[in-house]
Amino acid sequence: MNARAFAGIVAALEAEASSCELWRLSGEICIKLTGPGAERAAAGARSLVDEGVSCLVSWGTSGALAPGLRAGSLLIVTHTSDTHGNEYTSDIRLVEGIRNALSTLSPSLGRALTVDTPVMGQACKLELAGHYAASSVDMESAAVAEVARSAGLPFVAVRAVVDALTFDIPLAACAGMGEDGRSRPLRVLFALAARPFELPQLLRLAGHFAAACRTLQSAASMLRNGAWSKPLGSTAGATR
Repeated sequence: MNARAFAGIVAALEAEASSCELWRLSGEICIKLTGPGAERAAAGARSLVDEGVSCLVSWGTSGALAPGLRAGSLLIVTHTSDTHGNEYTSDIRLVEGIRNALSTLSPSLGRALTVDTPVMGQACKLELAGHYAASSVDMESAAVAEVARSAGLPFVAVRAVVDALTFDIPLAACAGMGEDGRSRPLRVLFALAARPFELPQLLRLAGHFAAACRTLQSAASMLRNGAWSKPLGSTAGATR
C-alpha cells in the first residue's frame, strides 16, 4: 500500500467507486470495489485493514427513509444499525471534519440502516423508518462499521440519496446490479421486455442515480487534499 494512504474506501458499485477515482490517481486513498451486500463489503473492508489503512469509509448511494431527502441529497452518517440488532457510532471527528469540508453541499447528518435485500417501495421504507428510526438505508455500511470496530479503526459512512421516500424502484432495475458491482445493462433490457410498463420509472431512476453520483463526485473533489484531516484516535463504537 502507498505509504501516503490513510483512508480505506468501501464502495459497492462501480459508479460509486468511480466517483472518487481521483483519490486513487492521487495515491492518497485506497478504494475497494466490493459488489453489493454486507458479506462482500465486510470482505473488502478486511482487505483494506490488511493493507494498513487508518480508517474505513462506507462510500456510495442509499435510499431515503426520511421525507426531506431527495435524489442527490448528501448524507453523513452518525450512527449505523442493522436488522440483527447491532448498532455503531461513527467517529465524531471524522463526521465533523467531513461536514465542514462539504458544507457547500449542505450535507445532512443522520442514522443509516443496513439491510440484507434491496428496499423497493415506499410502504417498506415507511415501515423500516418507523421501526429503526433511520433516515437512510443501504446494504453495506453496518458491515464496514463492524470490521472497523473489530480492527479498532475510526469509521464513517458518506452516502448520496438515489430514491426518495416516495419513489418506488422498478423491479427491472435490480437485474442490472451485478454481484461484482458492475452494471449489467443487457439484463435490464431483458427484464424490461417482460415489464415494459416500468420504462418511465426506470428512466426516472437513472436520472436520480446520476444525480447521486454527481453529488459523490463533488464531495470527492472537495475531500481530495486531505480535507477530512488525519484519522482520529477514537474508533467506531458498537453495541449489541
